[in-house]
Parts: sequence; C-alpha cells; structure tokens
Amino acid sequence: MQRIVRPLALIMALCCSSANANHPDAAPGSSKQREDFNRIELSLSALTNALIRIGEEKQRQPFARTMVTTASEHQQLARELLDSGHPEQARNELDNAMVTIKTAIATLRNRETLIRSLNFDNPADEYHYELDRFETYSMLVNLLLERMKPDPSKRAKMEQLMQQAWDQEGIARLRAEAQDYKAAIGEQERSNKLLLQAIRRGGIYVPG
Repeated sequence: MQRIVRPLALIMALCCSSANANHPDAAPGSSKQREDFNRIELSLSALTNALIRIGEEKQRQPFARTMVTTASEHQQLARELLDSGHPEQARNELDNAMVTIKTAIATLRNRETLIRSLNFDNPADEYHYELDRFETYSMLVNLLLERMKPDPSKRAKMEQLMQQAWDQEGIARLRAEAQDYKAAIGEQERSNKLLLQAIRRGGIYVPG
C-alpha cells in the first residue's frame, strides 16, 4: 500500500529559519539588533513575494492577499516598536509576520499535493490522507504556540483543542488497526477539524 506523502519537510524547512532569529546577547537598541531586524525583513520580503507568486499560480490570490495584509500589519508594528526603543517586542512582532507568511506558503504548497491525491484506490489510502493532514496541522499548531506566543487564555484553548484532537486521533488509529477504515476516516476527520480550530484561534486561517 502506497502512503500519500505530504510535504512536512517543506514546513519544517520554512519554520526552522525563524528559530534562529533571536540573539539574546545583543543589547536593547543595539546596532546588531537593528542589523538582525533588517536582515529578517529582507527574508520576509522575499518570502512575501514568493507567497504572492504562489497564490497567483494556484489561483488563491484572495487568500494570499489576506495573509500578506496580516503579515504587513505585524511588520509595521514591529518597526514602530523598534523605533520607540522596544527591540524585543519588535522582534516578536516580526516573528509573527514571518510565521504568517511561512504558514501561508506551506498551506498553498500542501494544498496542491492534497488536490492531486484525492482519488483514493481504497479506504485505507483515504485514512492515511486524513492522518497526514493531522500531522501537518499538528505541526502548524506547535509552530503557532512557539513563535506567535498567544496570551494565556488563547494558549490554553489551543492546547485544549490539540489534546482533544490527539485523543480523537487515537480512536481513529484503533479503528484503522481493526481494519475498519470507514470509521477511522470519520474519527480522523473530526480530529483534523479540532486542529483547524486551534490554528484559527492562533490567528491563521487555513482552508479545510
């Protein structure tokens, strides 16, 4: 049985670059912090252009424009915070902008693979498709929790939804192990919907 492979490695690669963004050894307002800020802005600009291009290729321009607007708002706030002497808060907002753009790119690239994979040979393949969606969404939730630093109440709700999703995924896995793939698909779809709710609570709209 051939398992439908999803581009999780792409999301990993997109996400990892922002993990190296912070430099705690730099003093507040230092030239190094501003240099780092400018460097990340250049990367953000390149990724934003890539998102616009991919949105046009996939005919998802409204989605791409919405994500670019959201990222631009974070970027503008980041510049204001940096200019007013709050470099750490500025970096957080710039990270938020990067997460938004990277998530949008991953979503569009992922969606392309999904569309090509929707003709299933059997229920087992369809279950694995839903399981791969679960893995992708789980990664996005973890990314949002790590990089966008939601407030405590939002974080608690996102973590609650994620735990519910994992519980539901466990039920789906048991159904699959019993070869009841029709039931497994339904359970896994419910699990995926919970993760989508968590992602949207994190401020990112992912179609699905």
